[in-house]
Amino acid sequence: MNIQNLIRPELRDFTPYSTARSEFEGESMVFLDANESPFADEELSLKVQNLNRYPDPRQKELRTEVEYQAKLLGASDVSFAPWVGFVKSGSEKTKDPTSYPLDKGLESKTSIAFDVGFVLGGYCSDFGRSLYFGPAENKVKKGYEALQQSVVETVDKMRSGSMRVCDIFPAIEKTLDRLGYGNYLRARLPNKSVGHNIGVEVHEPPWLDPKNKDLLQTNMVIAVEPKLWNAGEYYFRVEDIVLIGPKKAEFLTQFNRELFQL
Repeated sequence: MNIQNLIRPELRDFTPYSTARSEFEGESMVFLDANESPFADEELSLKVQNLNRYPDPRQKELRTEVEYQAKLLGASDVSFAPWVGFVKSGSEKTKDPTSYPLDKGLESKTSIAFDVGFVLGGYCSDFGRSLYFGPAENKVKKGYEALQQSVVETVDKMRSGSMRVCDIFPAIEKTLDRLGYGNYLRARLPNKSVGHNIGVEVHEPPWLDPKNKDLLQTNMVIAVEPKLWNAGEYYFRVEDIVLIGPKKAEFLTQFNRELFQL
């Protein structure tokens, strides 16, 4: 059998591949194949970080990715520039939780705080959650659990006329003091402002601060956003949108409260 009969006609005139070395055999030039290094005579050293095909994420990249994914899902815009912040446990104590270099990749034993909001149908959202990359010590996990618990317990007490706007921070503070984390709330929120109303604008009055004596009213939509700041250890934030009803309040934010350690 002639092998030419097994080849499609349009392929018969193709020239088989040959290397530059064989084509120019006897020439004085040096030719390299595709997998040969021009530095073969030099000492080569490999660094692990140069072999990483999937670099550790950085804060600024995550901020961009959050906005990109939101618009893929149908958001017309962002309510504000997305914010993602890292704090590494055991790092140097600083005055605020923004000292982690933006260009530095995520390291193990680091808290990750999200503050994001999107526009859909002309209305704004505002959302916050925190995660922890790597094994978290018990006191770190308990801190985030305490923050979540403070929000749930406070919202359980909310309904039209049940409390004033200025009572929300003290209610959250009371729970965190009971659980041993109140000082970390006050470290980040010394002004005791713990949120705002939200609607067609992301920040609408009344602000949830000590100066506002207004009672909660039916159909108020508020963003409750307490934070814990343990300098050099972690920065946690939780933010939920809550609808005030005549008999109870309803969480409009639907996100897993148990998700924490990655």
